Amino acid sequence: MAIISLRTSTLSGKLLGIHLSWTVVAVLILLVILEWRYYQEERTRLLENLHSLVNVQSSAMESALWEFDLQRLRDLLKEQSRLPYFQSGEVRGKEGEALVAMGNSILPPRSPDYRLEQPLRHKSPSGETTIGYLVVTVHDEGIRTALIQHLQNNGMVLLTLLLTLAAGTLFGVSMVIGRPLEEFRQAIGRSLEEQVQDPLHWQRKDELGNVLLAYNTMLEARYHAEVALRKGQQEALKLAEEAERARQELAQYQVGLERLVEERTVELRAAEERSRLRMEELEKFTRVAVGRELRMITLKEEINQLSRLLGRQPPYNIVE
Repeated sequence: MAIISLRTSTLSGKLLGIHLSWTVVAVLILLVILEWRYYQEERTRLLENLHSLVNVQSSAMESALWEFDLQRLRDLLKEQSRLPYFQSGEVRGKEGEALVAMGNSILPPRSPDYRLEQPLRHKSPSGETTIGYLVVTVHDEGIRTALIQHLQNNGMVLLTLLLTLAAGTLFGVSMVIGRPLEEFRQAIGRSLEEQVQDPLHWQRKDELGNVLLAYNTMLEARYHAEVALRKGQQEALKLAEEAERARQELAQYQVGLERLVEERTVELRAAEERSRLRMEELEKFTRVAVGRELRMITLKEEINQLSRLLGRQPPYNIVE
């Protein structure tokens, strides 16, 4: 089996990088979901224990409070304090004054749900009377410890799964892609005649099989092209000889063409000189005509001015 390279420039490295990236993301999402569900279940169980504790102890607390047996109340709270999730317990009078306390009741709970206040009522023939309150607070340190242990266990399982998937990916890439490509590389190293006479064949209909089929077709076309190239080289030599003869004829034609160009150049220069003289004559005529026209306009303006002085209508309409 060919040695698998983990470099990012290889197919194995690229496929493994893509596969592991998505696998790691999926594993992390799964781990977060599992731990969140576990935390929510443990938290729900803790709240159920809190309500159960308060409901069970309420009757005993009511009797002791009605008799104002503070020692009994302390004993009851002390029994509650043995619970692993107990943080504090407090019995208050009906006015809210603290009568008996156990634990750190000043420290606020991590969540408002972790503190429950239950009214203590005394039943009598005339009805129920609130005689005090039982306030119990719990903590979730046990949940956090269990969550860390649960996270470690699940992390080990998912890490093992991730390593197994990585090993399977490397093995699959080696068998499906690595080995055929190595055979392909060795086949390419042979000469063109050997590759055409003994081509490499794979009994597979996947993308690599299509690549090999296209490569064999390209080799055959290249072989026929080289045969045609050899024939074309001979024809090219003949064409080169004909081209040399044509070049000589072209050189002779070029000499005649240069002579003709010189003659045409002399004629063009003579025509340009004639055109220049004609333009000078036109410019002189234009200056004379324009001067005459300007003089006529001046005379018309003088006549119009004299007519106005004589009180007559100007005879000429001069357009500005």
